Amino acid sequence: MSLRLGHVQTLVVSSPEMAKEILKTNELVFCTRPVLTGQQKLSYDNKDIALSPYNEYRRQMRKICTLHLFSVKQVTSFHSVREEEVFNMIERIKTESYTNQLVNLIDTVMNLTSNIICRVAFGKKPSDYDDGNQEGARFGELMLEMQAMFVNFYYRDYFPLMGWLDKLNGILLDSKRSSKTLMSYIKN
Repeated sequence: MSLRLGHVQTLVVSSPEMAKEILKTNELVFCTRPVLTGQQKLSYDNKDIALSPYNEYRRQMRKICTLHLFSVKQVTSFHSVREEEVFNMIERIKTESYTNQLVNLIDTVMNLTSNIICRVAFGKKPSDYDDGNQEGARFGELMLEMQAMFVNFYYRDYFPLMGWLDKLNGILLDSKRSSKTLMSYIKN
């Protein structure tokens, strides 16, 4: 089944055999996607595994990730991080419910996911970046900006001759600034 979501074509696969057919046999047909400006800014010019075009570089990245990052041994090694973060989430829910506070499950699950990803990828929770100064406290806000960059409307993606409007409205400068700030957090 194929769904059309905005300008993105989505394919829903209902069987392991069909998934194998798509991901192994016909990967070139199904894995090529348009290069969008917001994604390009966040992915080092489409050099990450999720957004890179189908080519030799992507095949090698996928091979390395499969063998080293997503191996059973590696995923198992972060079991304690996932367990600790789920325990912390449950304790937070318990504390809030004992004090008759409303529990926002969307925020709670987003916080859980963010904590796990940041601890596994960067070795710190997002709250660990809050070192008391204004830039440190901005980490959560920056993550939201990054998510927005993926879905922002860039004229150059749809009307290439009008790409100059992206500079005029400041969206390119904002995305460059946000990307640079995120990289400074990651390096620290």
